[in-house]
Amino acid sequence: MLTIKVWCLPKLSQKKLEKLLWDILEAIRDTDGMTEAGHTGTGNVLVLFPKDMMKFGLGDEVLIETEGLNATETTTFARFRQELAKKLGQVVQKHVPKAQIDSRVHRCYGVAGGVEQWQGRRRKMPAEKRPKRLK
Repeated sequence: MLTIKVWCLPKLSQKKLEKLLWDILEAIRDTDGMTEAGHTGTGNVLVLFPKDMMKFGLGDEVLIETEGLNATETTTFARFRQELAKKLGQVVQKHVPKAQIDSRVHRCYGVAGGVEQWQGRRRKMPAEKRPKRLK
């Protein structure tokens, strides 16, 4: 099962999270090869929004991790994983426009290769803006 984890989101209402979920599922459906790989609809894709215990910095950087990609003739190519990483990153960027987005799609099960990655614009990280009292 394709599993997508969206880490470090700022606090969003249930309605906004549901909209983000459907936008992610639509981006997956619109990526070449996903139907062939069987990754369509809520029954074949699990999207998680893990809660972060530290509120400081939430929404400044958002990490999207995609795992569980089924190997097909299309999905084994790095350019396919790069396209998926970019589409997922752009979807989340629309919902959290001020965040730096890092989207990673891990290789297919049983296929050699690395992680394809897409990153949004670079901004100062919270640690780089640390208050003087914490130094």
